[in-house]
Amino acid sequence: MSARGPSDGGFTLVEALVSLFVFSLISAGCVGMLVQSLRAQERLNGAQMVLRDIQMTQALIAADVSQIAPRRVRLADNQFAPRFVGGLESSAMAFVRAGASPETEQGAFTQLTFVEYVVRDGALVRRTRSAIDPLPGAAMSERILLRDLTSAKMTFYDGQAWSDTWLAAQGRGMPKAVALEATSKAYGALRIAAFVGVN
Repeated sequence: MSARGPSDGGFTLVEALVSLFVFSLISAGCVGMLVQSLRAQERLNGAQMVLRDIQMTQALIAADVSQIAPRRVRLADNQFAPRFVGGLESSAMAFVRAGASPETEQGAFTQLTFVEYVVRDGALVRRTRSAIDPLPGAAMSERILLRDLTSAKMTFYDGQAWSDTWLAAQGRGMPKAVALEATSKAYGALRIAAFVGVN
């Protein structure tokens, strides 16, 4: 029976250490790729959420201004506000809109809603109130449409030019179109335009 040499079986300590070192390098690379993949997926999900919010805002603005009802709103001091207000510091756009609500016996009935768009703390907010006139205790419902805006304003088209303000009073009717001009941190410059249903 012959004696076995030192290299006949198993790994030496140096070979085992080299193997562990190579394995640790491969593992570290795989973990780094996984972390980068997860971060990219998070950024993609965030961008998709912002894009979804932009599309929803576009649909809401189009639906709101296409169903404007030319009705004045009574203020707290018993005076009347213009039928359409736009471009004020306190209110980017405010008006009354009509909508159909289902009814089991008669099919549908028209319901008027006060709608107001405001820009607050870098966000575009849509406020609604089912009571047209601000009666005591009539609460406003709020919905944030767009966040992380560095700037936002509404502009209004009269058929020839765009202006930053609009008051539908003293013989002046509704604008022919409205547009939201904003700058988003995620998408940069945005412009959402829609035709007004009543002129």
